[in-house]
Amino acid sequence: MTFDIRRMVVVFCAALAVAVGAGAAAEPIRAAASRKDIDRWFAARAHIDFSRQQRWAFSFFAADGRELEALSVALVREGYAIAALEGGSAPKLTVVKTELNSPGRIEERGRSLGELARRRGATYVGCDLVF
Repeated sequence: MTFDIRRMVVVFCAALAVAVGAGAAAEPIRAAASRKDIDRWFAARAHIDFSRQQRWAFSFFAADGRELEALSVALVREGYAIAALEGGSAPKLTVVKTELNSPGRIEERGRSLGELARRRGATYVGCDLVF
């Protein structure tokens, strides 16, 4: 069986929309999003009061669920709560945290979560609001 990371990311993003609930924004902020993309994402949600804390979901995947288990421990230590940890052929982890975010903070968060995931053999997929 061939491991196709692009297909896995697409499938996981679709699953993320289901995992965080029907009220979540239609399109998450992908890990590879540029600052301009993040700014557009926030602008498209001008009806949301981002000066208040919001509940955010951050998603990860790995070829092996053990990497996600180790990552989940590190994230819980940083104040995230596990929303979903699924094994099988496409292991995925979704954590949530209520916090105040801005485009710049999300950009920095993406870099730091990406690095944390890489150090544990996983991949940061992106984030979205949870309603």
